[in-house]
Amino acid sequence: MTMDWPLVSIVILSFNRRDDLQETLEVCRSYTYPNLEMIVVDNGSTDGSAEDVAGLEDRFRTILLDHNTGSAGGHATGMRAATGELVITIDDDAFVENEAIYQAVKLFRTYPKLGGISFNQLNTLREYIPGVSKTAEREVTPEQVENGFDLITESAAAFRKSVLEEVDYHQNEFFYGGEDNELSFKMIAAGYRTLIVPHLVAYHKITATSRDNRRLTRNSVRNILWMLLQFAPLKELPGHLFNYHWYLANAMVQKRQSLYLSAWWEALMLLPRMLRRRRALSVETWNRVVFPYRMAFLW
Repeated sequence: MTMDWPLVSIVILSFNRRDDLQETLEVCRSYTYPNLEMIVVDNGSTDGSAEDVAGLEDRFRTILLDHNTGSAGGHATGMRAATGELVITIDDDAFVENEAIYQAVKLFRTYPKLGGISFNQLNTLREYIPGVSKTAEREVTPEQVENGFDLITESAAAFRKSVLEEVDYHQNEFFYGGEDNELSFKMIAAGYRTLIVPHLVAYHKITATSRDNRRLTRNSVRNILWMLLQFAPLKELPGHLFNYHWYLANAMVQKRQSLYLSAWWEALMLLPRMLRRRRALSVETWNRVVFPYRMAFLW
């Protein structure tokens, strides 16, 4: 029996990586999935990428933003525009394997409780071999899905469109630096599962191109505090706030950078807004999620 393949939307977010984007688009042109929508969102690029995106052929839908809205704003723009049952997000220096698209569709069709997945992201520079697929056709068990409290990495991820609508996509204030973790928390709080799937392969070019590590550090430190205040159970919150400030103080002393203090102050400025959005997880669920302190303080 032939499977009824649902529409899949691939959202490609581009910002100032012109050469990388061309490589990603070339892979996307080779996909064989029979019901595919491809959307390229340019996030206010200034390196010629926007002009390239504007001139793409009809198989690509294009959205040109007049300024950089961050990963949160850019991905949300593409997600909202997507019309597929499943939305796959990739950065302009990443792509998923052709076979992984088919396997992801089967996975979401099998498990209605699944809200989002991360593909296994290998380093394009070391591990990609054109024409050779590393995606395996393995079974994901109901137990794995039920225990799916993973934090998704949006540079190569897939989401159920109806779940994105239910949780209202991203909070644009997160910009980038943990914004995908915030989306994962919202899905988990809504009762869905999020899962890293090792046998579904994607590739991500691990380079420093167009990455401002100081800004990423500041955003991550700020966003970690916002996530704690929105999702940590009241019983667990004091201990986690103590841990957060311990990490913060140590980073300030060891790295002698004022950006940690400015990140903390920036977080406080929007504290009332974040508290109004509070959707605390249960203690049991919270303790099954690995909270990403290290993400913020190791950059």
